[in-house]
Amino acid sequence: MQEGFPLTTAYFNELNSEFKAFNEKCVDEFKEMNQTRIQNIIDAGGIEGWDDSSNDAITKSFEFDSFE
Repeated sequence: MQEGFPLTTAYFNELNSEFKAFNEKCVDEFKEMNQTRIQNIIDAGGIEGWDDSSNDAITKSFEFDSFE
């Protein structure tokens, strides 16, 4: 343990709270980044055959005659 950083319950709770806030921010930024990427694909006309009905993803289904 480093001097000046006592690992008390209060300090641990503070670190944990900061960690959770940072992760929530990252999740929001990741969603925004994905939306931008999806919008760029749509704007470039690369959506043919894709389902863009979801706000956070584009999907495409494939059917094959056999598993092989």
